[in-house]
Amino acid sequence: MKNLFNENGFGYRIENDSITIIDYNHDSKNIIIPEKINGLPVKTIGNGAFYDNELTSVIIPDSVKTIDDDAFAYNKLTSVIIPDSVKTIDDYAFADNQLTNVVIPNSVKTIGENAFDKSVKIIRE
Repeated sequence: MKNLFNENGFGYRIENDSITIIDYNHDSKNIIIPEKINGLPVKTIGNGAFYDNELTSVIIPDSVKTIDDDAFAYNKLTSVIIPDSVKTIDDYAFADNQLTNVVIPNSVKTIGENAFDKSVKIIRE
């Protein structure tokens, strides 16, 4: 599988007619992940895709179903919006950030080990 980058620094690969974000290479620290890349839906934020990028906020699109291990770990996130489309948040997905409250929609059926720091207040919607 070939890894590609779009003009906004999102590294991705095509899997089963959908996009998995696998990397991020851009200066912006407040990001909006696109719902589609090259006409295909972004369905997965891959393992370590945004690991240690000093991000401060992220908006995840309604197309995303899975947030893999360490996807946003070791950043400076103070804000994250998790849409109703997300079903799974894997291990350490948002570990080591500056989040204090996170709203988790009822669509999320699985939350992995240490997905959030222990100090984060989880609010189920």
